[in-house]
Amino acid sequence: MAPGASYLRKYRVRLDKIRRLLIRFCVNNGRILDVGCGDGLTTNFLMDKLPMRVYGFEVDEKCAHEANKHFTCKVCDCGTDTFPFDDKFFDIIHAGEVVEHVLDTDHLIAECKRTLKNDGVFIISTPNLACWANRILLMLGKQPFDSEVSHYECYGLIKTHKMSWEPVGHLRCFTQNALKELLVAHDFEILEIQGASSEVPFGIVRLIDKICDKWLPSFARKIIVACGKDATTF
Repeated sequence: MAPGASYLRKYRVRLDKIRRLLIRFCVNNGRILDVGCGDGLTTNFLMDKLPMRVYGFEVDEKCAHEANKHFTCKVCDCGTDTFPFDDKFFDIIHAGEVVEHVLDTDHLIAECKRTLKNDGVFIISTPNLACWANRILLMLGKQPFDSEVSHYECYGLIKTHKMSWEPVGHLRCFTQNALKELLVAHDFEILEIQGASSEVPFGIVRLIDKICDKWLPSFARKIIVACGKDATTF
C-alpha cells in the first residue's frame, strides 16, 4: 500500500535526513531515481524543489500510474527485473526502505551500480536489526521489530505492539555492518552513515532514540547509508 500523510509523519526523522543528503549531493539539471517510489507522495516530499529531473519505478501498476502524474515512473520489480534505464544514467539513486523487501538483494544493488554515474551517489535506508530496542527484545526471547516469519500475522512480538503491527513483506534483515559489507562487495565506497528513528511519543524511548540517532547510528532504528562507486573499479 502506498504511504500517506501518516507515513510521512511517522518517518519524518528519516525522511528529513535523507532530504538533507539529497540537497547536499544534488546536481543542477541532473537525474535522480527513486527505487520503489509507490504512488509518488514520499518522492515528491523528498525531492521537492530540487533542481533535478525525477524518475521512479514501482512494482505496483496502480501506484506507478499515480506517480507518473508527477514524474516519469515505470513499472519494474527491482528484485528481478533489469532497470529500464541505460548504464550510468543517474546522478543520484535513492532506495528508501526497499532492500528489506527484496529476495535477491545482490541484483538490486548491482542494478543501482550499473545505472549510477561514476561520480554519482547512492542513498539507501533500511530498518536496523541490531537497533537498541531489538537487542532488548532478543534478550527477552521476543521477535525483533521489522522482522517477519509469516505473510499473515506478526508473531512473537511483545503484546503492546502485536495489535498494531501487520506484515509488510520484509524478507531480509540488516545490521549496519551487514549493509556496509554488501555495498562494499558490490564495489561501493561508503561516504556517510546516519541513524534515524520513527516518531515515538514515549519520553524515555524517544530520548534513547535521539541519542542513538545522533551519536550511535549502529543502535538506531533505521540505517541510512550514502555511498559512491569505488574509483578503482571504473
